[in-house]
Parts: sequence; C-alpha cells; structure tokens
Amino acid sequence: MDIYQTEDEQVEALKKWWEENGKSAIFGVVLGLMAIFGWREWKDYEAQQAASASQLYQEMIIATRDQKADKAGEKAKEIVAEYESTAYAVFAKLGLAKNAVANGELDKARENLQWALDNTRQDSLRHVITLRIADVLIAQNKLSEANTLLGNNTNRGEFSASYLQMEGDVQRLEGNVDAAVEAYQKAVSIAQESGLDTSILDMKLDDLGRSKEL
Repeated sequence: MDIYQTEDEQVEALKKWWEENGKSAIFGVVLGLMAIFGWREWKDYEAQQAASASQLYQEMIIATRDQKADKAGEKAKEIVAEYESTAYAVFAKLGLAKNAVANGELDKARENLQWALDNTRQDSLRHVITLRIADVLIAQNKLSEANTLLGNNTNRGEFSASYLQMEGDVQRLEGNVDAAVEAYQKAVSIAQESGLDTSILDMKLDDLGRSKEL
C-alpha cells in the first residue's frame, strides 16, 4: 500500500519537501558543478604551468650545452621564481648548484641542493641530491656533517653502494684507513651483485694498498 493514499497527498508532500529541502538541494548541485569545473580549470592551469616550465627548462639545457653558464643560470632562476611548484624547479636548482660548484661557490651550491632536497617528492632523486650534498660537504672539509648526513639515510635501496663509497671517502679523509677499506669493500660487493661498474672503487682500494677481497 502507498504511504500517500491520493495524488493530492503526494503533491502536498512533494511541495512540503521542496520548501524544506529545495534550496539545499540546489546549493548541493551548484557546489558539485563548481567542484567539477573548478577541478578541470585547476588541471588545465597545472598543465599550462608545466608546459611553460618545460620550455624554460629546455632553454636552460641548451644554454648549458652551449657552455653559456650565465644564460643557463638566468633560465634556472626564472623557473624557480615563476614555477616553484613544478618538478622543473627542482631540476633548475640542481643546475644552479652545478654552476655554483664550477665557480667554487660551495655554500651557494649547498643552499640550492638543500632547496631541491626539501622540495622533491621522488625518493630516488632525494638519494641523488643527498649524495651531492655530502660531496659538497666533503669538498668543504666538513667531514663530520657529511658523515652524519650519510648515516641518517638508512633506507638506501639501489643507492647502497654509492652511500658506502661516500662513507669510505669520509673515513679515508679522516685517516681511518681500515674503516675506509671496509666501506669500499662492502660497496664493491653490493655493486658486483647489482652488475655495476666497480673500477673507481677498485682504484680507491688500490690507493690504500689493501686487498679488495672480503
């Protein structure tokens, strides 16, 4: 049996529902439409930003290839200033860090690398940047800081050999030959298991006059 016995009762019930809920229903529909079109506009905006940043990044790469460091630096700074939220800004910062190292501006290089590290979401890139920061710290003879930075990264994955090699470098510079050899040997073992080239590690072990055998 129907809840409402007659059509008039059904009409009256509908009118009452509309009076009580009609405005909120319309508001909900409007909000839904705004969300849909707002999301589309945002995605279009993101795509436009990425395209513009990509163009500048290509210009930066070309300038770098043509050894026009000043122009490459200008393009990199423009990317960071205008498209900070894109992944291209991270790579632009890496480019600025590379130029800073070439100019002997190690503090500036470290600053750019730290920005890139703080703003990247890619785990693999975080490892690459961390190792570059450690390399800069070693060049600055800040061995303790470098060792701490390396030691704080325990989930190393495919970068384990690179971390161990860098740790070996720190130990060697601190005069801890045995610890350096141990780190290098572990790095060699991991690299060989992964099918990676070990020639640099082998040379470092030879320089220390120690056997490469575990």
